[in-house]
Amino acid sequence: MEKSKRVVGYARVSTEAQDITRQIELITAYCSDRNYHLIKIIQEKISGARKDRKSLNELLDVDDAVADMIIVSELSRLSREDDILSVLSTINELLKQGVDILFLDKQDRIYKAGTILSLYDIITLSVEAKASADERYKIAGRMQTGLRSKLAEFSNIGKSSVSCPLKPSDSAPLKHSTMPP
Repeated sequence: MEKSKRVVGYARVSTEAQDITRQIELITAYCSDRNYHLIKIIQEKISGARKDRKSLNELLDVDDAVADMIIVSELSRLSREDDILSVLSTINELLKQGVDILFLDKQDRIYKAGTILSLYDIITLSVEAKASADERYKIAGRMQTGLRSKLAEFSNIGKSSVSCPLKPSDSAPLKHSTMPP
């Protein structure tokens, strides 16, 4: 009987406000469906563009003595760095340490432990890494646009944007019988 694969999951979101639960559930379900032994899920809430991530360093310590496979929901969770060679190097380092790598959004492709990346893998991962880095800029741009819009709304508070249908000449002075003149 084949022994159950030992798996370390990796989940990351960029900010404290974001929910990491979906990634954890995907990794857990994948392992459960295949009777894999999920040892742990390394998780962190920090930008994937940063190289000095505690979670990434912990992941880089995983070798074949700890696990047989690393599972990540998608490449952008591993990194959104502009330095594509650094992304490829991270993947290659993990393969050299004797662990398979699987990105759940590309389940048809398991990067096998102890192998080097093929030219096809390098091209495919490079394109995906570049797209992940570019998406980070798009997200930042959307956030800045939204922030500018909110600031503009905030700066207009107190400024009358409602017009009064009456002209001053249309209104008569109010008379209050209970108040002295």
